[in-house]
Amino acid sequence: MLEAVTIATLFVMFVSILVGVIDRFILGLGLPWPEELARFLLVWGSLLAAAVAAKRSQHFQLTFFIRRLGVAGAVIVDVISIAALAIVVVYGIQFAWIFRAQTSPALDIAMTWVYAAAPVSAALIIGYLARDLVARIRGRATKSEP
Repeated sequence: MLEAVTIATLFVMFVSILVGVIDRFILGLGLPWPEELARFLLVWGSLLAAAVAAKRSQHFQLTFFIRRLGVAGAVIVDVISIAALAIVVVYGIQFAWIFRAQTSPALDIAMTWVYAAAPVSAALIIGYLARDLVARIRGRATKSEP
């Protein structure tokens, strides 16, 4: 499901860019929304893609610690990552809430929806890292284990 949403986000971004290019070079209507929509979807698509990578255990890992320290190192890296991402969730929610009254110029949507991408993605990644952490502690290797 997450993969489908990410792909749909990137597809709509592509269509928005295409509409913007056609407008600018062929129609000349001066549509204000394609560029803004594409920018917002780029943010969401990129952060959701990071969550997809974490779901598949293909996200960036500090393999040096994992290889040198084994399971203990992997657990430490996961716990530190989860703690850092929890900070992103907390402050991301606060940041999104601060901008709830601000709207985007062209689309006239609350900027909260744009800023919510960071805490949503971080929360998803926390879930997948927690899943991998539990599996690692129980002795089952994840897909990305060396």
